[in-house]
Amino acid sequence: MQRRDFFRWMAGAGLCCTSAALLRGANADQTGSGLPTASGVYGGPLWVTLEAHGGWDTTWVCDPHANLNRSYNESGIGSAGSLRYPNVGTVIPGFFQDFADRLMVVNGLDNSTVVHRTGQYNTWTGHLDETHPVLAALVAGTHAPQLPLAFVGEGVRNMTEGLVAQTRVDNSDVLQELSFPNVANPSAAEDMQLEYHAEPAAEMIASWRKERLDKMAQSQNLPRIRHAMDNLGMVRTGENELALLQSFLPETLNADPVRRRIEIIVAAYKAGLGVSANLRVNAPGDNFDTHNNNDVRQRAQMEYFLGVARFLWNEMDRQLGDSGGAAENLVAMMGSDFARQSNRVDGYNANNGKDHWSVTSMMLMGSGIPGGRVVGGTNERQNALRVDPNTLEISDNGITLGPKHVHKALRKLAGVSAEIDARFPLDCEELPLFS
Repeated sequence: MQRRDFFRWMAGAGLCCTSAALLRGANADQTGSGLPTASGVYGGPLWVTLEAHGGWDTTWVCDPHANLNRSYNESGIGSAGSLRYPNVGTVIPGFFQDFADRLMVVNGLDNSTVVHRTGQYNTWTGHLDETHPVLAALVAGTHAPQLPLAFVGEGVRNMTEGLVAQTRVDNSDVLQELSFPNVANPSAAEDMQLEYHAEPAAEMIASWRKERLDKMAQSQNLPRIRHAMDNLGMVRTGENELALLQSFLPETLNADPVRRRIEIIVAAYKAGLGVSANLRVNAPGDNFDTHNNNDVRQRAQMEYFLGVARFLWNEMDRQLGDSGGAAENLVAMMGSDFARQSNRVDGYNANNGKDHWSVTSMMLMGSGIPGGRVVGGTNERQNALRVDPNTLEISDNGITLGPKHVHKALRKLAGVSAEIDARFPLDCEELPLFS
């Protein structure tokens, strides 16, 4: 069912004004994100982490080294302000040229591991084990865990540690079924009026169900069980809010599964129903774990990855252009398990691939992120260079950067509560990354 057909049915049924108070911009105060929002609805930026699954080769993105990449020489390294990139093809240089003034690069991050699982934990939580929630879940759990699509988790490691319920989305058909549980076949326009129960009966069932859940919750003394029951009640009473989401979706969703999820996530945010998302971004049929044929595979994966990052930015501009667009309403974090190299001088193994390497990079862009900035660096062997913790300049007497430093700064930018921050501590200095 296309979004057009669904919306026409809603208009014919007189449902377009349902839950109008949830719409951003409906008699609401301005927030720091640049978006007006109704009372009780999240009004901060959308937080999205893009995961290059498998371990990206940073010499193919934001930390180019001609001696460690066979596809270009020193003259093949381009620059846009202080940002450097491999000037190969059109997608990679085009991304850096177009987003240089919005993009912050952090190079020389020591991920302290070459194990996929541990590297994913460290990159997305700032901690080496699974005791911390991923950043996207932490932000959603801080600000609006009650929303139906507060945290969309599509990546590999989506720990929430009980802060927020994780939602998986892919297409509008699933959301329509969740939005209209009383409709026999919500994916077909002609069946939308075929309901299991008449409206009075459905309202009585909903009332009895809520009363029963309230009584069960009151009889529980364990906080964890009561929290789980509160989440269940939220899910069962959020159908009308999910129905509102449909009006913000494109006429036809994108054929690419990752871009399709982005359309849904951005629509959920615009409807006031979502806060954050964690997305795995790999070109179909492959990933970044390139132990063989590194250059061909990494280039293809990186071009797809940066194409998705551009799509996310453009979709935010398309849906929220009248409220500041992506620049005021999005924070995007891009990273991977770790980086790639081998013990050979040129960084390649015997299969023209590259193996796991702990020193990696991250890229950030959006609201509150100073663009055109590079922090940290690596030497000719892709070992991390130390930085002064006060000036962030390269210094032999400085500290080695890690994901925890980036996460500490992002938590502050996100306004994570002191209580939650203390519950999941990061043992590191607070660096002036965004000042």
